Amino acid sequence: MRNEISAAHLVECLVTSILDSASMTVIDGSFHEQVVNIVDNQSTDVCSVEDVLRSAYAAGLSNLLDFGCGTAGHRGMLESFGFKWTGVNYSSGMAQEAREAAKHDQNIDFYDGLSLPYGDQKFDIVYSYQTFEHIQDIKKTFSEIRRVLKPGGRLIGQVSYMEQIHDYSTFNFTPYGFKIACEQAGLRLDKIYPKFDAITWLVRRLIICTSGSDENSLSPLMSGVNPIGEAFINYGRKQGLNPAQTNLFRLMFSSHFVFDVSRQ
Repeated sequence: MRNEISAAHLVECLVTSILDSASMTVIDGSFHEQVVNIVDNQSTDVCSVEDVLRSAYAAGLSNLLDFGCGTAGHRGMLESFGFKWTGVNYSSGMAQEAREAAKHDQNIDFYDGLSLPYGDQKFDIVYSYQTFEHIQDIKKTFSEIRRVLKPGGRLIGQVSYMEQIHDYSTFNFTPYGFKIACEQAGLRLDKIYPKFDAITWLVRRLIICTSGSDENSLSPLMSGVNPIGEAFINYGRKQGLNPAQTNLFRLMFSSHFVFDVSRQ
């Protein structure tokens, strides 16, 4: 426990000390060019998947496919927002215990990892939470999602960016890579929001892998608002960055990001 406490303190001190002593902000030119227009340009407030979903339901979109629903852990939340829920999994991309539990739920559909078992333009929303890093055919998956979405429908969720490998993970997405995958399938990435900082996330996982416990002193920093996230926002303010530039900078050091995609 003493080492864990030291790790949490060291990570926070490392990040804040670097930001406090910084004199400029350098962002890769292509990253700025390709991504700055799809980050939030009005606010640096943390935006969650739940926030985006509530907005989508308020806009009249209600028939939802939970793509990669696992054991339907998010069904209650989604239905509480008002969505009509359908869940689907690619069983070969799941950990064994989750796969067996899901197969006993008659409300969950399964597919072959290629073709979704639904007709064209069936859903208003496709929701995908931490699933795309497990798919094996990016182009086919995004194409199928577009096929089952109604015109004006949305793909909303969260995906791994700088998270390390975990059960059957195949491809982590960069923000630009995700944008390209959407465009190639005829989808449009409208907004992207930074989540947890990657430095804390990676150190926390190092402790997990060397202690055997999923909980340690860094776990409280995995919330939407935490001291390191605040340090990045304060840095942007001190450097005179506008909200879009601050969010872009935060995104560069995120372990995950939230996405809001539309089908035209």
